[in-house]
Amino acid sequence: MLEAVIDKVRGRRLLHFPEVGVVTIHGPEFREQPGVAGQVCAALATVGIATLGVSTSFSTVSCVVLRDRLGDTVKVLKGVFHLSCDSGSSPRGRSV
Repeated sequence: MLEAVIDKVRGRRLLHFPEVGVVTIHGPEFREQPGVAGQVCAALATVGIATLGVSTSFSTVSCVVLRDRLGDTVKVLKGVFHLSCDSGSSPRGRSV
């Protein structure tokens, strides 16, 4: 079934990542700060964490990463955004 979609959109290949998680960071002030998603992706890239997908809104940035890097992702984002340890994070990919 997916092969038909690949052909229809002229895709080159299908990549499947069954072991992924989502980390979301929420900041009501993000709407006044351009480039937050870029900051997130750049910070993750500097420590070798691949961002497989990104979704943004006015106040949130969500990143899809490999599940075995969720804990590292949370640590990096806590450092970048100066979040305390009690910010509601979990290595399962809950909101930071």
